[in-house]
Amino acid sequence: MDLGHAPAFAGMTLLAIRRIESHRVQIFIVIVIFACSVAAEFLQSFVGRLSSWHDVWGNLCGVVAGWSLIEVLERSRSRLWLFLPACCLLVGAWSPLYDSSDMILQAWQRPLLGSFEFAIEMQRWTVQEGRLKRASEPVSHGSSSLCVELQAARYPGVTLRWPFRDWDRYQRLEMDVHLDSGEPVGLVVKVHDATHNQDPDDRFDRLETLNSGWNRISVHLDDVRNSPKTRKMDMRAITILQLFTPDLRSPRTLHVDHVRLVGG
Repeated sequence: MDLGHAPAFAGMTLLAIRRIESHRVQIFIVIVIFACSVAAEFLQSFVGRLSSWHDVWGNLCGVVAGWSLIEVLERSRSRLWLFLPACCLLVGAWSPLYDSSDMILQAWQRPLLGSFEFAIEMQRWTVQEGRLKRASEPVSHGSSSLCVELQAARYPGVTLRWPFRDWDRYQRLEMDVHLDSGEPVGLVVKVHDATHNQDPDDRFDRLETLNSGWNRISVHLDDVRNSPKTRKMDMRAITILQLFTPDLRSPRTLHVDHVRLVGG
């Protein structure tokens, strides 16, 4: 869907200004179209959707592409002008194309959810109240792990934004988590599916205790399947895997490695 922003607004701009000859009116219409796109992104946050500057950028690139194409079609500009709309559409689609390439990598890696051997994998992870980076040590497999520098906060953690959705034929979720030296901390493993209603009783949550050094976390997927109180979780439509440390009182550093599904 993100790939559609630039071409959609290019088409909208073409339809809106194609038969208008006044440059001033064209500029006014283009500004209105772009302003409406910004307003739409802002209003999304009030209806349960996420606003994104990447979407705004895609909309802007689409508007510029449509306007420049009008210059070629209606004003007999040099055909070299065709490079401008083409470049605008490519630039507007760059971020979703990059994300899509990581989704292809994850499909190729399955049942591995996170190896951290490739820099592009960082696209699929986001941090809450902290900082993410790849690290060469400590590692449990390969040559890299995910370093999660957590701040003292209520729910600092890390989220896998787009796991491949079909977990139905696997038996366990496993991962290796290294905790820096110090007191043990709790780590909540959270999983939910596409029909999750935001109720805590409608998802899987389990609190694990992390000790200093490497910890092996293993979650049986039957527990995930049966975790919602009033239904079965749809194991073919998993959308979120989240790890967080509740009520963290001091900054801590985790290294996450070899996140995988087992038993398929």
